[in-house]
Amino acid sequence: MRKFRRAAVAATAGVVASALMAGVPAGAQEGDPLPQLTVTPTSGPVGTQVTVGGAGCEPEDDEGIPEPDVEFGLMEFDFDTFEAPPKFFAITPASLDGEGDWSGTLVVPEGVDPDKDYWVVAICYPNDPGSDGEQVSDFEFVAFDVTGTPTTPTTPTTPAPATTPGDPTPAAPTAAPATPVVAQPTFTG
Repeated sequence: MRKFRRAAVAATAGVVASALMAGVPAGAQEGDPLPQLTVTPTSGPVGTQVTVGGAGCEPEDDEGIPEPDVEFGLMEFDFDTFEAPPKFFAITPASLDGEGDWSGTLVVPEGVDPDKDYWVVAICYPNDPGSDGEQVSDFEFVAFDVTGTPTTPTTPTTPAPATTPGDPTPAAPTAAPATPVVAQPTFTG
């Protein structure tokens, strides 16, 4: 998961920087398009199972490079404001076949806020301890709409004080007065 976060943040930064420099939305730049993700469904509340898949996660050559690993997850990021770094949820490893195709399922976790923007993201990286998380490929982000009620904490309400019959003004709560302590302080050390 550490590789995923480091690589996904780098990939996000690259896509964001490209989009800003080109003045066009991410993914609309010229050049080689990123591999597409298949995501089903593309919206749902907490607890929704989301099937994610892709193709093209192969090493660049066949010279003894181990089969790569794929991880995918849900990313919270606002491409309109760029106010905060991306947050990642439900990071999940995928199952690869021998042809570079992969798939897996993630579950929309507790604690995601339906008022935020989410994307399903994935990376493919070498299964090599010496690779330092270098990516073989990243994939086009797919928007995911988290539905439901926001999970923001609510402030507990304090009950109103009781009123006396016939008196419209609530009675002020009274507390026992504090007991004064009369003593000389003692100092140690």
